[in-house]
Amino acid sequence: MKKSIEKQNKLLEEILQKGSLESVLKDVNPTEVGATSLHMDPYNYDETKRCVNGNISWRIAKIARLYGEIKYLTEVVPKQYEVFKRIKQEAPNGIVWEDIDNFIKRYEEEHKK
Repeated sequence: MKKSIEKQNKLLEEILQKGSLESVLKDVNPTEVGATSLHMDPYNYDETKRCVNGNISWRIAKIARLYGEIKYLTEVVPKQYEVFKRIKQEAPNGIVWEDIDNFIKRYEEEHKK
């Protein structure tokens, strides 16, 4: 379990550093799909082609949705930083709640701002 989490964290870090999923997807090998995904007459070319294309389309739509979620999640921290930074600038004497101040400091340390 620990090794799996470390591997996921490494992949996530690589994705975030390079800014794309290509770094993770470039070495993917073909994986056989489950038999339930291929309900077709294997002797009918048109039906087979339609079934395969339908499965590909469905998976591309799923990948696009997941990529959109990943993109959203990677923007959460920077957007939160911008909101907190604006709150601090608009606050009287620049004094804000300690957690907001700590968030800003940590973000700036990590991003050397």
